[in-house]
Amino acid sequence: MRRLREIADQRAGLFEWDPLERIGVHLVSDADELWNFFVHTLPMMLATGFFKLVVVDSIAAVLRGEFAYNDEHAMANRCDWYFGMSNMLKMYSDTFGVMFVLANQVSADMKTGLLKPALGLAWSYCVNQRFVVHFDDENAGSAGACAENCHDNKQTVCAPRRRFVIVAFSPHRVDGALRTPCVVTKSGFVGVVER
Repeated sequence: MRRLREIADQRAGLFEWDPLERIGVHLVSDADELWNFFVHTLPMMLATGFFKLVVVDSIAAVLRGEFAYNDEHAMANRCDWYFGMSNMLKMYSDTFGVMFVLANQVSADMKTGLLKPALGLAWSYCVNQRFVVHFDDENAGSAGACAENCHDNKQTVCAPRRRFVIVAFSPHRVDGALRTPCVVTKSGFVGVVER
């Protein structure tokens, strides 16, 4: 909540109300708690009409250790869980007019160097749209040096490290066709105009 408060304070003049009054936070620690939240608590919350966006950050952190990767039965259960949750969230989206954002982590394939979703191929079939956010490798050195200087209090103002948002999958765009630069500042995620 501290980071949300910082963003809200930076954008204070944009709202006639405190934006944090319109944010609900529910912490879960494992797949069972997440499932129970989705099945029992979330529908009641959505029925109020108060919520229009649900963010799960990070779904991989909750689910990664829940299913054994070397057990075929556990892998089948994991796929069933993913598809069941995906169907439930799509139904809630249609019923309540709510958008869901589920943040997933990625890992690099050691052979190819390509990024892949941490939750595997089955999960990648459950999403409607996929966005990838990554750091700008060209500026990695200068951003790292800047961060070190800020840490040592030698430099008072540091430029935020530039990232790119890529539409990796969407039924509305050609994959990879949209790539836009952005930075994360005290006021949140901000687009950058390239010159």
